[in-house]
Order: sequence, then C-alpha cells, then structure tokens
Amino acid sequence: KYQKGVNKDDIDKLGRNKKIQWETEFEQFINDLNIVTKLLFSSDYFKYLKSWKFSIINTLSDAIAINFVLSTYEDWVRKGKPIGNDNRVKQLQKNAFSILDQSIFEYVTKGWRGSSDSKISKNISEISTKPDILKPVSKEKWSQLLNEILKSNSIDGDNINQGLMQPILYHFYAISKIQGPDTNYNIEVDHIIPQSLFKSSTLANKEIVVHNIFNLGLLPKDENIGKSNKKLVEITDQWLIDQIEKYESIKVSDFRKYSDLNNLSDLKKLRGDIILNAFDKKRDNILNN
Repeated sequence: KYQKGVNKDDIDKLGRNKKIQWETEFEQFINDLNIVTKLLFSSDYFKYLKSWKFSIINTLSDAIAINFVLSTYEDWVRKGKPIGNDNRVKQLQKNAFSILDQSIFEYVTKGWRGSSDSKISKNISEISTKPDILKPVSKEKWSQLLNEILKSNSIDGDNINQGLMQPILYHFYAISKIQGPDTNYNIEVDHIIPQSLFKSSTLANKEIVVHNIFNLGLLPKDENIGKSNKKLVEITDQWLIDQIEKYESIKVSDFRKYSDLNNLSDLKKLRGDIILNAFDKKRDNILNN
C-alpha cells in the first residue's frame, strides 16, 4: 500500500517512511478494507463464492491474495471511496471479479509461478492508470483452456492435476450462482466416478483422466455420511443423494449409468457442456451487467 511493493527493500524502506502516520492510518486502513469487503460481498458472485468457504490463500497463494486485496483497495480509492448504490461500486465489484477471474486463470496456466514481488508491485502501481472498467480475460482464452482440459487432459501441453482443477471448480460454482451448502461441514473435492474404478481399469492415461474437471465436483463433507470411494449406485443415504444431484448435476435416475467407466464419454459431454456454458453465457452476464 505505502511502498507499492512487497520485497525486502520495500519493507526496509517502510520503517523510514516519514509520511506514514501510524497512530491513525493503520486503523483507517483496516476500516477501509472492511468497507471494501462489505461492498464486494454485496455482489452476487462474491456472495456465492463465500458460501463455498473459498479462500484465496488456501486455494491459490499468499501472493495472489495480497495482489487481490491491494488491487481492489487501490481501485476503490481511485474511484473516490464510493459506498452504497453508487455506480462506481458496481464498477468496483465488476473489476474485483475480473481481478480474481484473471488470477485464477493465471494460476492455472502457471502465470503466478516464481517470484511474485514484481508482479504485485506492477499490478498495484498501474491500477490508477487503467480504465474505470478493467479489461477481463477474454472468453476465447477461457474456452481454449477448458477445451484443452476436457479434450486433452492438459494445460499448455502439461498434464492436469486435481490441485489445478480446484480453483476452476470454485469459480464455476460461483459464476453459476449455485449456493454452497448451508452447513458447518467442510467442502471436499469429489470424484464422480471414483478413483478406485480408474485404478483397476485398462483406460489409457487413467491416472490423469480421473482428475479431469468433468469428473470432479464440490460436496459438503459429513464425516458420518461420506461418499468416499463409493460408486454413485452404491449410495443409499438420501441426504448425500440430494447433495450429488444438486452440486454435480446428475439425476438419481442416472446414478447407475455414471457408476460405469464405459459411460465416461457421456459424463464428459454432460458435465463439460455445463462448465463451458458457465464460462460463456453466465460469465458474460457478470461482466456485461
């Protein structure tokens, strides 16, 4: 915030910065951050994301969290610290979506690997020079990324893994306006067709395909009623059946079908179309309204 950077030199200079009135500025800064947070959570996207207990630090990284917080804060400041129903608040919310959307995209495509000091410094320093509405990642780039994942089990030619699919999943649920479970349960990444079926199969690239986003969903984790490595057809608990229908978009009448690896291509078609549509029309609705 004060040094426009986060490296050791910036921190060393912070102690010698005579312009900072520590007695008053620190509390004001915290108060301002709380205001920005409330403004973001008054938008649909961030409400839905919060309902999934999403954490930028845990799902992405410390550096991306710092970048997001300071970039949205600087955007709010340059807009004159608006509150309420001001049109500039809507611009702030839209920009915050674009910043996180880009952060997730760059994390998955390895744009946030290595030293992040200069990237954060550049991003927060340039906010004041950018248009009121920030330019988002193009729909075409998201489509290209998701189609490569779905068709080739890869990202820029490298094999996918569950860790890279997880942030896309959270993003997908929030974009789709799917409310997270209203419980105190933890959220877990579930393999729709369980990993055990892949291990015992002769499917090519089975150790990679199993983690494709079309075979993954987010479910509430009740320690007493876990899906674990069960096939869908083996699940008898009505609560868990309801969660799977709601969060994985699979009708109970199709549970037997999607308990069989022979129907993997049908699962890819079903789930792939839902995900692609979310990052097309539903994402557009957030950016254009």
